Amino acid sequence: MKFYFEYSPWLLIPMAIVAVAIAIFLYHKDKTFAEIEPWKRKLMTALRAIFIFLTMALLLNPIVKHLTYDIRKPIVVIAQDNSKSILYNKDSSFYKNEYTKNITQLAEDLSDKFDVCMLPFSDGIENSDSINFTGDATNISSVFSEISSRYAGANMGAVILATDGIYNKGQNPQYASPSKYPVMCIAMGDTVPHKDLMIKDIVHNSVTFLGNKFPVRILVSADKCSEKQAQIKITRKGQSVYTSNFDLPENGTTKSIEVELSADLIGLQQYKVSLQHLDKETSYENNDAEFYIEVIDKRSKILILADAPHPDVGAIKSALKSNPDLEIETKYSYENNISAKGYDLVIIHQLPTIKNKAQNVFTEIEKFGIPQIFILGTQTSFSDFDKLGTDLKVNANFNSFDDAVPSLNSSFNSFTIDAPEFLQQLPPLKVPYGSPKITGESKTLLYQTINGIKTEKPLVFFTDRDNRKCCYIMGEGLWRWRIYDYKQSSSNENFNTLINKIVRFTITKQQKNKLNVEAKRLYTDNENIIITAEFYNDAYELVPDLEIEATLKDSTDNEFKYMMEPNGNSYRIDLGRLGKGNYTCNFATEFDGNKYETNIAIMVRNLNLEAQNITANHNVLYSIASTNGGKVYYPSEISRIKDDLEANPNIQSVSYEKESLSSIIDFWYIFVCILLFAATEWFLRKFWGGY
Repeated sequence: MKFYFEYSPWLLIPMAIVAVAIAIFLYHKDKTFAEIEPWKRKLMTALRAIFIFLTMALLLNPIVKHLTYDIRKPIVVIAQDNSKSILYNKDSSFYKNEYTKNITQLAEDLSDKFDVCMLPFSDGIENSDSINFTGDATNISSVFSEISSRYAGANMGAVILATDGIYNKGQNPQYASPSKYPVMCIAMGDTVPHKDLMIKDIVHNSVTFLGNKFPVRILVSADKCSEKQAQIKITRKGQSVYTSNFDLPENGTTKSIEVELSADLIGLQQYKVSLQHLDKETSYENNDAEFYIEVIDKRSKILILADAPHPDVGAIKSALKSNPDLEIETKYSYENNISAKGYDLVIIHQLPTIKNKAQNVFTEIEKFGIPQIFILGTQTSFSDFDKLGTDLKVNANFNSFDDAVPSLNSSFNSFTIDAPEFLQQLPPLKVPYGSPKITGESKTLLYQTINGIKTEKPLVFFTDRDNRKCCYIMGEGLWRWRIYDYKQSSSNENFNTLINKIVRFTITKQQKNKLNVEAKRLYTDNENIIITAEFYNDAYELVPDLEIEATLKDSTDNEFKYMMEPNGNSYRIDLGRLGKGNYTCNFATEFDGNKYETNIAIMVRNLNLEAQNITANHNVLYSIASTNGGKVYYPSEISRIKDDLEANPNIQSVSYEKESLSSIIDFWYIFVCILLFAATEWFLRKFWGGY
């Protein structure tokens, strides 16, 4: 404990002198106490001097510095795998009963010397401490990321990881576990394969077209099966669409079964693949699996019309060919009898030019009201382009161009950009120099950044007139974006997605219903169902701050009501996870005295990842333990963990020194002490005959 003063402590000397002087003056000059013994007079003088001195010393506001010590026990996290795969073996009864008691007892035994935290996990960290082995997936890596965020800077002692080593979500846990604390692994499950026939995977297209045949590849594996053949059946709505016998694959191997089905119904179709149940299989849950395919009756036909072959044309065509909903055709302006009739969208690259006005094509586009995507470039005749009557006037000199880097418009919300970081360092496009003029309403996706300065000039934007959208890309060089994407990510996925979203948004006609709801058609039972909505006024402007009620109805007509939450100018609702089945959701709101409603249908399928692999993988646990200075224990050895943790010299309690400052005025006993001196002196004066 140390003392500090707000003012100079040297002032205590004159204060002491003053206090003594006042006390002497009172008792040695006062005739009342002349007759009493000297020691009595000196005692009262001392009490008065101390009282006065202490009172004056408080004026200096003394500060007391305290040092306290906080002893923190090391933290031990017991991360318990709570997924279904733990029970997919012959010891399921042991894990449900005896093992659960043992792990709970271990936590109690460790609590004397350690700060113990029970952390059940499956597809992520669970909110409950209950161990019931009901999780639908296993994400072991989530344990280490949770510990890193929850116990950053804490006295982390060790992690006890109890799992079978099977993971089907997240990254490989061998690379996710940090070497900052020992990881003791409890090897659960059974590494010995048992008799089991299972569907490993189903490979199929997500979309097909009415009247077509579509292939389905079913991957089947077998372990310890003595049978030579089994039956496979595919059903839809309870009716069989395919049945056949197949030869079982060799033990521990996988076999591919090729099936061709007919797309004879429109919409999202649900198929169920079933393998024959063999005698004494470990689990029958992985003998059945479902897949879904969207059957549509029409592809959107897109014409890419260019002045001449160009790398941009090839890049766009490659991006759109990845979309089975689209039928792409490329033509050049020098060809004969070019017609835009019958197309749902025309992508126009650098037309019109000085040599080719393509007047007939532009006349047909206007006649049939076909949406367009204009890509301007160095060959474009801007004077002829300005005469087309579009919503854009370029007003540019033919020979003057800038290099413009894209800059994302953060307020653009007509569709989402999945990888905004992809747009941050893209190569520039060659754009016309000038001040473009846009008539009517427009939505800018990308602005131009020239020489490092972000401008208000649009690089990619959309207009909407007479229920027909047009997109304008103000420069050429898109092929460089595709090459950059491959260089950065070893794929063209980001570029393909961007081009497809631009095309899909342009080709989609404006919804007449002002309440527009966006949702997937198909969800799994282990993902949250998130639905977004927008509301437009008569000017097709987004309207925020409305009350939109959502009514969810399941297949048995049970209703659940929700309110959508505002999300900027749009609305959002998270319905959480729903069980397998078909659902309809009604959205309703009122605006300007009128009621607006929209209905959507969604389907939730079961995704039992845990049944796809039921053989424990203890190699993962040995790797994690050896990397992090731990050990691997089997369930029968749980009691050894406590002894090993206590014997580890690196796992110790930590003492933290804590410093605090307090004003002495805040201590009540100081005032009691001062009062005691004053009261004692007053009492003695009265007792010894004073006044």
